[in-house]
Amino acid sequence: MLDLQRRMSAPSTVTRIACFRSKRRVWEPHGACRWRATFRHVNAVSRVSVVCPDLSTNCLGRALILAELCRQDYEVQIVGLQRRTRRWEPARNTAIPIRARRLRGIWDCIRAVPWLRRQLVGSRVIVSKPVFTSLGLTRRAGVVPHQILLDNDDWEVGLRRVHGAKGGRRLVEFLDPTRFNGVWSTLAIDKTLADYPRALVSNSWLQKRYGGSVLAHVRDTDVLDPDKVDGDALRARLEMTGRVWIGFVGTPRAHKGGIELVDAVARFNGPNAPGLYLAGVDTCDGYAVALRRYIEQRLPAARIRVQPPFPVEQTAEHVALADIICLPSRDDAGAWGQLPAKLIDAIAMGKPTVASGHNDIVDILRGCGTHVRPGDAAALYAALQPMVSDATLRARLGARARQKAIDHYSHRAGRAVLRPLVRQIEPFV
Repeated sequence: MLDLQRRMSAPSTVTRIACFRSKRRVWEPHGACRWRATFRHVNAVSRVSVVCPDLSTNCLGRALILAELCRQDYEVQIVGLQRRTRRWEPARNTAIPIRARRLRGIWDCIRAVPWLRRQLVGSRVIVSKPVFTSLGLTRRAGVVPHQILLDNDDWEVGLRRVHGAKGGRRLVEFLDPTRFNGVWSTLAIDKTLADYPRALVSNSWLQKRYGGSVLAHVRDTDVLDPDKVDGDALRARLEMTGRVWIGFVGTPRAHKGGIELVDAVARFNGPNAPGLYLAGVDTCDGYAVALRRYIEQRLPAARIRVQPPFPVEQTAEHVALADIICLPSRDDAGAWGQLPAKLIDAIAMGKPTVASGHNDIVDILRGCGTHVRPGDAAALYAALQPMVSDATLRARLGARARQKAIDHYSHRAGRAVLRPLVRQIEPFV
């Protein structure tokens, strides 16, 4: 009774919905309660729920972008499973509500279905990534394709072909019910993506493959503003004065060309040779640990600065520490469908950038950076040379990059793409 009185006394602008699949019970702001065979459509749904496949990894980054863009028009939450004990470190201080459920095994996955349904009722639903722990569970929670805006920012099948199980291990994975997002389940979901009438992709490569509207990894250019950060003071604090610093700010992965980056920087010689600045290196990640070991073998300590993962709020400071941002990648399926979010961080902060020329990177860097062949350390070195030696060139390219970010990759530009699509989503009830 007390719970009923609390619901009836809620502000009239908020529609409280308790939807039971068997009887379709509806609570209205005036206190009227009645049983219906069908649910009366509620037009003014003010909440958006973004489903993330794993809140403990960097895939939460894309979910945060989507939530931030919706925040101006809707009450927003991010919901999802979490495979590790701790949430993804950069999202530690986010103001966006995050509803997490721990995932340890198959029974947690089964129990997550009714939990997810409760989180999504009354929401417009955006699903980040076409994998089982986001799209698969959302479908099992009862959300149908026309009630979903599906967002795809990676070629998930390609990533698993390169970095997933190989050979006989794929058969083991097929028989293992705990490999929720393995190559087999991801491939099965990939075959169904044409069923979703509303879709977003992060780049034109994915658009050609799947269709949908392109929403790049946009950024708040008022927060990522080089005029609001004192880069010289930050470099002095970390004893980074006296040389040019080439930076990689993000999560190291094998397909992202970390070895090629180190080899290119190691080709520079002399007492004032450029240094290598890495931020976002997780000491619990096997590849990141191996990469740091390789860096220490190739470069003297004076030319190395490595920082751990950091909150999103500190992105501007870490990008400001570098004079040049370098984003190499390898020519493999794991990189073909990616548009690095850290590229948008770099241009928003007015940094000249060198990157491997996959998909839209070529167009983004036109006039404000340089693109090179993927997996080519020699080409990377050749592209870095003029930027390292010419501060005027760095300043000119950086100014153009900043303007391009404001015009095409800001939150304003992102909302222009996302807002009409969210309005079309039928709420889940």
